[in-house]
Amino acid sequence: ELSGCDALIVCADADVAMAAKAAWFGVTLNSGQTCLALRRIFVDRGRYGEFLAKLRELAVGARGEPPARGAQAQQAERLVMAAIANGGRLLSDGAAPRAEFDPARFPPTFVIDARPDFAIAQEASFAPIAAIIPFDTVAEVIGHLDQCPFSLGVSIFARDKALALAIANRMDSGSVTINDTIASTAHPATPFGGSRASGWGVTQ
Repeated sequence: ELSGCDALIVCADADVAMAAKAAWFGVTLNSGQTCLALRRIFVDRGRYGEFLAKLRELAVGARGEPPARGAQAQQAERLVMAAIANGGRLLSDGAAPRAEFDPARFPPTFVIDARPDFAIAQEASFAPIAAIIPFDTVAEVIGHLDQCPFSLGVSIFARDKALALAIANRMDSGSVTINDTIASTAHPATPFGGSRASGWGVTQ
């Protein structure tokens, strides 16, 4: 079994518009019902507002799809409501949290101003939800990632390729992509596996 709580890192020099599109894709792919779906989005504090603005543009008018199992929606609601109770906010600017959770049509839901210790950033789930977490240093992000039991994939967005490779080399993760996300399954011959609690070994 492969369990994911995949992460995306938006560095200070990233193409923020591209990173926002990748984040949207990574969270909503198959309505979030995949082990490779993004659950944690770390954004450099200096680009945080710009990133949220781009993501809001993508979220306008978005509709959800029914989850495969009702328990998935219940878990997602629990994770999001707990994050809000601890100081997180919805990307949807003040929308009533309960209105977000229609079991028949669960919309993409982003919790902003989140913290890495929130359950939404630590627990594997299968719904289109994600925590967006501002950061000050890459070392801080790596420390947070190391504290999560799951590590199937990490995506790094940075224009400086040397910087991106340096960060990638510090990742304890099944796969790492640079300026892309969920690319490890693009070709059936690509090795696939996770680290720590994200599965057992690698399949080819």
